[in-house]
Amino acid sequence: MYSAGIRHCLLLTRYLHNGVVDALQNITEVVHDVRTNRNFSRRVPDERIAEFHLFAQDFNSLLDEMEEWQLRLQAKNAQLLRTALHDPLTGLANRAAFRSCINALMKDNSARSSSALLFLDGDNFKYINDTWGHAAGDRVLIEVAKRLAEFGGSRYQTYRLGGDEFAMVLYDVHSEYEVQRICAALSQAFNRPF
Repeated sequence: MYSAGIRHCLLLTRYLHNGVVDALQNITEVVHDVRTNRNFSRRVPDERIAEFHLFAQDFNSLLDEMEEWQLRLQAKNAQLLRTALHDPLTGLANRAAFRSCINALMKDNSARSSSALLFLDGDNFKYINDTWGHAAGDRVLIEVAKRLAEFGGSRYQTYRLGGDEFAMVLYDVHSEYEVQRICAALSQAFNRPF
């Protein structure tokens, strides 16, 4: 009878020991994954020991908050990046994005040899601003940007460099004649009145 009691105590001790070790391993795995991989979607599984179960619930709640913060931070960073690389008036990519594009083109020999760069500057734009005001000038810039973007579509990238200065990067062009043909077609987009 005495040995049965000892055996029972040993089994209970082993059960509790295994429960503690399993719980700590589960928690450690999640903590390690969150810390090294920023995997805030991980959760600690429910544990059979009450104290570890409560700890896991609290830890999972903390992970819920951290995951929400991470998602908000990513969304804010994406918004800041968009703001940093796009002109607020026209929505086109801006001078910083243009520089980045040109730097990338200069590093890519095949893209560099099959690309062309157009600089576009409005004639008498100052006259529009001086005569009808900056609001009218802004509307003209917005319309110019719209026409350039529609013309460029997904094939060419359009940038507003500032004021009435724009640039367009033409990709997959292989001759001066092709560039002249594109310029003539682009010119047609501006023949209709504003």
